[in-house]
Amino acid sequence: MREQIIEYLKRQNLGGLGLSTDLPFSDSGVSLYLQKPKTVYVDIAQTELEPILQTLGSHTISNEVQTASCFFTVDAKLQLPQYADIVNAIKGAKDAVDIGGVSNRDATTSTSYETDLLVTQIDIILTKLAK
Repeated sequence: MREQIIEYLKRQNLGGLGLSTDLPFSDSGVSLYLQKPKTVYVDIAQTELEPILQTLGSHTISNEVQTASCFFTVDAKLQLPQYADIVNAIKGAKDAVDIGGVSNRDATTSTSYETDLLVTQIDIILTKLAK
């Protein structure tokens, strides 16, 4: 999932933001996206099972939820004029990931402040019925 998101983002206009393929996301305990502003980082997808239905036997029907987070930081005082376009372009990755059986594709955005930086986190969330 991570590789597909990165390939998608390479083809997008990110308004002057760079794209990193680096892992891990921290250096001496400091997140790389805080050290290198104006660079998009894509985390490894996390998988979680959410039970939908518990049957009388020992069977459970569950959704498999895969979430990959994208992070970038910009100067909080000098926000990019195309900030909303960049966020929308990254959120579009939810439709570019090719994973069979996906029943729901979602992207959520959250922001926070770290010193003088605006940190944007965009979660790409894909849900499918677990086998």
